[in-house]
Amino acid sequence: MIGLLFAVVVVGVMVLIFLGDDFGMGTSLPERPDGEGRTSIGKVAARTKDEVCRSNLRQVNMAVQIEQNSGNTPSSFSDLPGIGPAMQKCPIGEEAYYFDAAAGKVTCPHPGHENF
Repeated sequence: MIGLLFAVVVVGVMVLIFLGDDFGMGTSLPERPDGEGRTSIGKVAARTKDEVCRSNLRQVNMAVQIEQNSGNTPSSFSDLPGIGPAMQKCPIGEEAYYFDAAAGKVTCPHPGHENF
């Protein structure tokens, strides 16, 4: 009976750790500007999507630079070879990336992604 009670307590603590935020231990991740990720696991998943967004923006910006260096000035995403629909929007909020053809820069409008 004591072993069963101990197992229930261990499972309960594990649920609090993985599904709770910090339950008073002061180990929570910082709040996000977009409000994504209410639990510890959710915050880590949102940070992972942040990295996917950052990677997409790097790749798209490199494609723009390559096109500009070859003498072609792209006017839209469809002019860039190898940039599919999934790489034209933020993986978190699904907002379309903003393409400034004059500056040759692609940015993400999602809150917290302004500096990517």
